[in-house]
Amino acid sequence: MWKTFLSCMDKKIYLRSRLINDFINYSLLQNDSLSATLIADKLFTNIGLEERFSECREYIEELLDKYISFDELKVDGRLSNKLSCRLNIELKDSIEQEYKSYLDRFFSQDLLNSIIAKIVHRIELLIWQNGILNMLAAIDIFKTKLRNASINMQSVDLSSVEEEQLQISFKNAKEITLMERLSGDNIDDIIEYRSNLRNYIKARCESLFYCRCSGLYTDIMASHILENINNNIKELLAYAEHLRNSIPDIENNEEWNKDYDHLVPTNFYERNVENITAEQAFQMFLLQFFANNESWMSEHGLLKDKELCVFVSDNLYVDELLQELCRYIENDK
Repeated sequence: MWKTFLSCMDKKIYLRSRLINDFINYSLLQNDSLSATLIADKLFTNIGLEERFSECREYIEELLDKYISFDELKVDGRLSNKLSCRLNIELKDSIEQEYKSYLDRFFSQDLLNSIIAKIVHRIELLIWQNGILNMLAAIDIFKTKLRNASINMQSVDLSSVEEEQLQISFKNAKEITLMERLSGDNIDDIIEYRSNLRNYIKARCESLFYCRCSGLYTDIMASHILENINNNIKELLAYAEHLRNSIPDIENNEEWNKDYDHLVPTNFYERNVENITAEQAFQMFLLQFFANNESWMSEHGLLKDKELCVFVSDNLYVDELLQELCRYIENDK
């Protein structure tokens, strides 16, 4: 009876040790992973700001078309040689203020929060796919890319009409010279002023826009959440080393290996999925466990809004997950 009990305990230790070893090698410390530079590129691309920024650029054109369209030069459908009062030079200030109000709404705290949440989720998925070995370096490179993007936004060259030139063209458009009065034609000056006014306002609005973009990149880079994740990864590296040292030196047992392969069917995935790696096979086992234990995952904070939140949170979540995985294979009938 004593031998039977001891054998049962030995088997549990054996299965647990194999699972912990696989979790270290195929989840936490994957050798077959992307480089830090490629991971950083994926993080930076994932922000998806270009698509959002295009909306801001389009709004500048909408404002210009609304207030400074070519139709503003016409009376009864024909070009007028008299400058419309609606094209007064003070129009530049009111359009700029309207665009500034728009940017205040667009570059809100909600936008920053949503972008950071997207980055955090992407880091979580990239760790699942690549482990944590290259993640610290990747986050450093990612922050450098954010810093450079912020600097580049501040140094965008905006070719513009000088305000003095705008004032002169406004005066020419508003005042009709003797020759123009005789010829009845002041249209060229008015067209030139409209063009100068439009280009001046566009450059001013773009300057406001790029300044906000620069600030957004800086705010993302300075986020305390990224710093927390950085610290979590350092703790996870130490945790992985602690796990590795805790695995006892147990002699290989072919019979118990068969039991393990039944409980953790990575061999089955490798046989039946083309070009699958050992890391991907183990991830499939984990995903199957997650799907079958979604309620437990949510209750213990490993799922938030139905998205994985294991590695980007406190590393105790990782330990809790690993202990539950061990109980899962130990209690399987």
